[in-house]
Amino acid sequence: MSAATFAWLSLVVNGSLLGWIFLRKSFRPSQFFAATALFSFGVRPLASESCEFFTPFYYFEIGLYERGVILANVGLTVFIVGLFIGARPIRQGFSVDTVQLGYFAEFLLVIAALLDVAALRLFGTAILPGVRTTGLQQAASGSQIFFAAVSAVTVLGMGLSVLCVLTRRPGMSLVRMVVRIAGFFLISMIFYQRGALLVGIVFGLFLMGLYDNRFFVRNKVRLVSVFAGMLLLATLGRQIITEIVALVEPSVAMAEQSAPGANYSFACRVANTANQEHDQVWPTLLPYVDQYGADHFANVTAAIFRPFLSATQRDRLGLTTSVDALNIYNDSQSYLDLNFGFSISVIQYHYYSMGLLFVISLALAGLLTSRIENAIDKGRRREIDPAYLVRAVLVLNGSYLLNGPFDEQLKWALINSVVGLGSIAAYLAGRRLFFPQYGLAPDRAQA
Repeated sequence: MSAATFAWLSLVVNGSLLGWIFLRKSFRPSQFFAATALFSFGVRPLASESCEFFTPFYYFEIGLYERGVILANVGLTVFIVGLFIGARPIRQGFSVDTVQLGYFAEFLLVIAALLDVAALRLFGTAILPGVRTTGLQQAASGSQIFFAAVSAVTVLGMGLSVLCVLTRRPGMSLVRMVVRIAGFFLISMIFYQRGALLVGIVFGLFLMGLYDNRFFVRNKVRLVSVFAGMLLLATLGRQIITEIVALVEPSVAMAEQSAPGANYSFACRVANTANQEHDQVWPTLLPYVDQYGADHFANVTAAIFRPFLSATQRDRLGLTTSVDALNIYNDSQSYLDLNFGFSISVIQYHYYSMGLLFVISLALAGLLTSRIENAIDKGRRREIDPAYLVRAVLVLNGSYLLNGPFDEQLKWALINSVVGLGSIAAYLAGRRLFFPQYGLAPDRAQA
């Protein structure tokens, strides 16, 4: 059976399973992460096959590529079946105070803006999209701290902003809600990263699914609007922010004007765009595992040291993560000198760690992910209040951790959890100190 046939089967089978979970068991973060993998290993291979001007980003060998696409879709099916088996319905009918959650989102937006201002004062325009030509570590060492903090605040703030838009009541200012979302876009994209925005939208949809799991079925226009926004952000987010920076930075404006254009077909636009191009990692991953063998999760040790050491230092000390090892194997100069490289999906991480036994570990990862997401329903609270937000932040990051390479995601799951919980505590302390008559509590109006 050809790789294209596997890709088509994957789109039908896995798309149906994800659709069933979405309709019957409310929206979960794992659905989004699995859908991006379905795009990488279903849509992209088919687009690459149909593109007459296909230009791979990394080392490419057609036999290895096709073998990888087959393995990826087998692994993805096993992972989604694990999600499917482990998922159970979650109670809905939460009360939500859109006004108070909106105030909290604005508090987070101010924090993110102050962090951006501090980063620009310390590092100048070197961190801006279109200006820097290397990773943050090389362009402005130390700016990664600000990037991590802004990303963590954005996930929570964007999620609450999306929830406020979706649950808004008559008389509430839609303009104010849109300004919040636009503000988080501009502030977080200063670091040229879309991940926090996308995960933030996923968080908002997750909270919305808890509020009312039939909401998206009954409000198809809002559903389409949210997913259209996610698609726009994923495909054009970097281009939009680069053009905004070009308005005030002459060097970026000149680069934008001199960039060559191409009238590619739709298939070529998908295949030749750097967006979830994990399918192209297989020609590097397969020979690496054939040569060195599976890692057997020894990379977990590297995850502990990752926040404190650069990629070059990790390489010298033999503490490379899965992404480190594969990028160094593919192109060590670009990765170690310029800090540019690719990421990998959860399927590829388990193949790197377990070889052909990855189907077993992926099934367990899918099952455990659903168990973590089910945990949102523990307790008797029927309102999205501070205690519930704490649990939601932890559940989101637990799902995020298990739906990617563990050795790379552990750092971000911890940062997002600590900053998210710290932000909730800071907001509540401030409200109690300066506005004791108010609190982050719902108005008891049931969904």
